[in-house]
Amino acid sequence: MFFLGPIPFRSKNRPNAFPWVTVCLILANVIVYILTSESLLGIRESVVMEYGLIHNRFNLIRLFTHMFLHADLSHLIGNMMILWVFGGAVEGRMGWQLFLPFYLLVGLASGLCHDLVSGILTPEIPLVGASGAIMGVMGAFFWLAPYTQIVFWYFFWIFTRFRAGTFDLAAQWVILGYFVVDVVHGFAFRGTGAGGVANFAHLGGMVTGFLLLMMSGMKRESEEFAEAQAARSDLGGDFSIMSANELEPLVTGPNPDIQAVFIYCRKVLRDPNGYQRAGEVVAKQANTILQKGDLPSFAILILDIPPTTFRFPDRFLVALGEKLEEEGEYELAGRVFQHIAVGNENGVSAEMALSRYARLVEQTETDKGRAAAVYREMLRIFPMGAQANAAKNALGRLGATRWYYNAHTGQFSTDGSHGVLAKPVGQPNPAAEPNVAPEATPNPGFLPIAGGLGTVQAQAATPQPESPESSRQMPSIVLMPVGTPVQGQNNNGENQ
Repeated sequence: MFFLGPIPFRSKNRPNAFPWVTVCLILANVIVYILTSESLLGIRESVVMEYGLIHNRFNLIRLFTHMFLHADLSHLIGNMMILWVFGGAVEGRMGWQLFLPFYLLVGLASGLCHDLVSGILTPEIPLVGASGAIMGVMGAFFWLAPYTQIVFWYFFWIFTRFRAGTFDLAAQWVILGYFVVDVVHGFAFRGTGAGGVANFAHLGGMVTGFLLLMMSGMKRESEEFAEAQAARSDLGGDFSIMSANELEPLVTGPNPDIQAVFIYCRKVLRDPNGYQRAGEVVAKQANTILQKGDLPSFAILILDIPPTTFRFPDRFLVALGEKLEEEGEYELAGRVFQHIAVGNENGVSAEMALSRYARLVEQTETDKGRAAAVYREMLRIFPMGAQANAAKNALGRLGATRWYYNAHTGQFSTDGSHGVLAKPVGQPNPAAEPNVAPEATPNPGFLPIAGGLGTVQAQAATPQPESPESSRQMPSIVLMPVGTPVQGQNNNGENQ
């Protein structure tokens, strides 16, 4: 009869990035073992006596070096397997910058705990091994992802019967099992451990790791999140074949994968009612998207969400436009700046966005008249704005144009048919002055832009017969010399 296992060999909680620190720690332990072992069979005694943690020879160097030494090959393999199973997920949540000092800190804490309990009882017995630090990682895992499924492998052979397979068990039960075994053995053997196992080093590391993560305030993963991670793991990590409902816990939970966020949003946008859900997820992950996301893909996604259904923070859109411009994605950057003003042309960031959009149109399009139309619309809304002088200079440089631009709709036209919906910022409101009757504004038709220092002149167009349908549209605005207040009146007598 022969039985092997159960042996934990992976967790269904894949890290969002490759766990470089975990892999480097494993390599460091392997290299140290190769250099300090006798034909790879076991560590040399002289190394243990010089660098192992011994109570009667305690110093800070030994407190550090003992966690990279291993007694034999089975000791090394067992520890490195556990570090691989639990280390990647913890590193993914903490980030490599925090994970390395965390690992070293819990390793030092485990050595101190052992020295204060077992070291006093057995002052000449050395301690070697990374298991105390690894148990600290397990304590962190217990706080962060208690519901994650750990996959175990087993093998047994009884006479002619042979069987091998795997089974899953929630991480909280696995880690609690290790904890209980160490408590029982630690006190049963009065701190000396069973079979040379340093139980109080394990307990010290695990408790320290758990308390550090609990005090850090890092969010714990929910059971729903763990189920979604398990589904992702079973599907080979391919988010695209997961449904929106399966992805939702992953994108709303802690530290979501940016690729999962993008795929989830694309899936929910297939539903006419999905604009709000997609917008909220993108807005929540705005900083991560700017740092790690595929910006052109996310920009196209954001532009597919109408501002009337969800409005992204201007600060996020401005940062996105600037980063796209840095990457040479000028067309997309311009569309993002344009998006800021659509439906919000009197907003705080609208003038800056229109100015950036006009500049990008001027740089990227052969027809410079479209850029002039954007500058002209910006001056209509912000005649005294911070960018007004620059816009006037641009108009003088660009010359005449046959284009009109409507900041409210984000559309160009050649006949002004989109109308004017925005009131110039800071202009007097005729409705507030009952003794002043606003003048009706005729349709200007074709309005060329004359040269000179930003002076815009209006040229009347040939009158066109007005249909009942067109009579209900908002009349376009007559362009007057820059800085002249413009007033108009719609068919209901409301001032614009």
